[in-house]
Order: sequence, then structure tokens, then C-alpha cells
Amino acid sequence: MGVIKIHVCKSKSGEVVSTNVPDDIPIPEVLQILDSRHEIGIKGKPEQFVLYNISQQFEYHPTDTLAGRSTADGDLSIVVDTSFCTPEAIIPK
Repeated sequence: MGVIKIHVCKSKSGEVVSTNVPDDIPIPEVLQILDSRHEIGIKGKPEQFVLYNISQQFEYHPTDTLAGRSTADGDLSIVVDTSFCTPEAIIPK
């Protein structure tokens, strides 16, 4: 298991936060860690949130890990609450 630093832009506020997370856990667990450290608002509705890697231009899927998608240390990502916008509005497919 490794640890990777990701920079996450909170979609509601635009604030960028940096955090170290394990690189071998599924993305829903990464989102839970981000929520517990930075109060993103995921509690009770994790299925509404999606993580996008802005640096590499892709969406993480729930079964992905950071290592499995070759996330680089320091990549910028955005956490999107899909109840407010469509994923295609962030990164077109």
C-alpha cells in the first residue's frame, strides 16, 4: 500500500484542499476520507458524488483505485455532487 497526495477542488465552494490518501482503496472510501477531513457533504448520500481527475481528464468509477488508474502524486481532482450538475458538464465524454 502506498500513499498519494491529491489536490481536490470542492465543487460547491471552489476551495482546493490537499490530502494524503491510500492509493489502493476504492474511490468511495477515498471520498469518505475526504469528507471526514474536509467536510465535503458526502455523509448519507455517497452515490451522488463523483471524483474526476482534472489533470488526466477522466472520471473515477466506484471500483477504481488511485493506483489502478495511474493517478500521479499531486494530481488535481474535483469532487462533484451530481445532484447539482451533470458529469458531462465537468468533463465531456
